[in-house]
Amino acid sequence: SSFFDTGSTRLHPLAVALLRAIAEELRTLPNPIILEGHTDSHPYTATSTYSNWELSTDRANSARRIMEKYGVQPDRIEQVRGYADKKLRYPEYPYDIRNRRVSILIASGV
Repeated sequence: SSFFDTGSTRLHPLAVALLRAIAEELRTLPNPIILEGHTDSHPYTATSTYSNWELSTDRANSARRIMEKYGVQPDRIEQVRGYADKKLRYPEYPYDIRNRRVSILIASGV
């Protein structure tokens, strides 16, 4: 399934549960964390100043807030990135709901 509805930054309840479980594990590690937001290829057209770029970054921030709520220290978040539809999980299916997601990168070599 998807983490988000089309054009939304609100995480689905199952996504929140998944991020909570991940946060509970990551809060015990010292490594920096990078959060990346992604969209499918449907263009965001509600306004002319808000695009899939902003939407993807806002999605990463939604995940950041959940992870911080469940114990990841804010100073561990090193970056929040938005990729719009430039790094599709399923490039052969650009409108697939599974492209609406968040990636979590854990830096090594602390």
